[in-house]
Order: sequence, then structure tokens, then C-alpha cells
Amino acid sequence: MSDSVVYSLGDSGVREGKWVSIIGGGVSESGQTYSIQEGTWSRINRRVWFEGRAALTAKGTITGNVVIKGLPFKVEPNSNLLIGATIGFWNNTITAYLGIHGVIQPNFFQVLLYGITAAGAAPNATLVAADISNTFDIVVSGSYLTDQ
Repeated sequence: MSDSVVYSLGDSGVREGKWVSIIGGGVSESGQTYSIQEGTWSRINRRVWFEGRAALTAKGTITGNVVIKGLPFKVEPNSNLLIGATIGFWNNTITAYLGIHGVIQPNFFQVLLYGITAAGAAPNATLVAADISNTFDIVVSGSYLTDQ
């Protein structure tokens, strides 16, 4: 969720704020510590744009697929629409990835991470805790519709 800092830019319908990016699990997480954990967002009507960075100092326990949690608003619950998120930077993975990309999950506040490990390989392998190190670092951005 977004934190309490919200800026309204007059009557333009634009709102801006900050959110706390969390590296977690699709099921649960505990014990993570961070050196960087930040994000910003802008919203016009139902459209939300976001960017964030999270860098671990300890990954703790991550259960399920690795996700970036804490998006500022819940994603619209359209189960047929998968929205891509841009991963602008990542570092410190155990698995050697050629690329990491994200899918903004409908009806959640999170981005599911996928990796590709070899040229020509199908990019459909979700990241799990064993794929990232204790100092995993990631930058994510994207936009989506919300019904909140």
C-alpha cells in the first residue's frame, strides 16, 4: 500500500506519493532486511504509474514465487489481462539470468518476477528464493489500472 505521503496537484486530478517496495513471496515472507527500499507513484484517475527499488541485506524466508510487493493501489481484477512491468536493473542472483521481467498481477498489489536463463529458452520460469542472494537488488517500473 502507499504510505501516508500524498501530493495533490490542484484540480488536475493528478496525485503523487511514495510506496515501500518489498521483495517477498507469493505465499509469504519473513525476516527480510534492506539497504534500499523505496518507490514513487503518480496517478491520474484510474491509471497508476510506479517505480521502485529494493536491495536486500538478508533475504530471510521467502515462500512461493519471488514478487515485488507493496504497489500503491490494488491492480484492477481483470483476470484476462496480464500487464508487463519493466525491470530496469537487477543484481546478485544465484541463477545466471540473461533477463528478468515482471507481470503486474490482477487483483493484487504485486509484480511477479520471471527469468530467462539461456538464449532461445522460454521466459516462463518464475523466480524462487533459491534464485536470489541475500543481497539481491532490483529496480521495477510500470503502469496499471486500479478500481480503488
